[in-house]
Amino acid sequence: MKKTFLAIYAVVILAGMALTSGCDNTLTSVGNAVIKGNITDSLTNLPMDSVLVTTVPGSSNARTDASGNFVITGATAGNYSITMKKAGWFTKTISVAVSGDTTRVNSKMLFTNIFMFNNLTVSEYFDDNSWSAVNLLLGQVIQELNSVNKDMQMRDSVGIGERFLFRSGDQALDAPGLECWFTEPLMAGRSFTFAEFDTLSRLYPLTVTPDPVNDFPYDRTLYYTNQLAGMHHVYGFYLKGRYDLNPGAPRIYGMFYLNATVTSPTAGEQFIIDVKINKNGENSFSLNQ
Repeated sequence: MKKTFLAIYAVVILAGMALTSGCDNTLTSVGNAVIKGNITDSLTNLPMDSVLVTTVPGSSNARTDASGNFVITGATAGNYSITMKKAGWFTKTISVAVSGDTTRVNSKMLFTNIFMFNNLTVSEYFDDNSWSAVNLLLGQVIQELNSVNKDMQMRDSVGIGERFLFRSGDQALDAPGLECWFTEPLMAGRSFTFAEFDTLSRLYPLTVTPDPVNDFPYDRTLYYTNQLAGMHHVYGFYLKGRYDLNPGAPRIYGMFYLNATVTSPTAGEQFIIDVKINKNGENSFSLNQ
């Protein structure tokens, strides 16, 4: 009986040794992986310093140096989310597969001169209390009487709910606002989906630095019914009135998308629009660079 017990004990010890030996062969060195990278501005391609770089799962944090370089130590092999933050730029998070040695990451960050405003509901005009005007600079629907901030307004051109248009804020007979000039519908008037507008990165075929006089020749859009069937257009615009208030500052360009229409029992016909602007005088509107 004693011999049998000793034999079983020896088998268990040997099995444990074999199992331990097998585990040693598959272990990856813990905490020895390194993530190195470089961060540049997406518009200028210049290196960005003092960007805070963090990871999930957590390891060490880092800040970029004057050349835009950073080093994170203490990582292990696996998938990481890397987040980059700096005041004045959009926070950016990317996914990276980290190897057991050194993984390199190059990324770009976008300055917050570019803004997007979604689901602005502009109502039919009845009087100066109507919410039928838009502050395009801040992405706000405002009342007609707010002439100080009125860049654009919606009108029913014949008053019977059939021919709606958007026009420059200074065209209002009562409480005229600010000048806003438009392109014709982009890409020969094709109808866009929201996903296509969301990824539209520039006003085509305009150059990187638009011509504020020749590229925006219209003070109003085309006419639209309350259905928008096949006419989900995108327009470029230039906020001339804003520049006139602050000459010498960067010009402000943008684009807006005719997303949808609804009928309200109290506010009449309403158009839902989405807006992008660039406050730095550039024809660039990508939020995901």
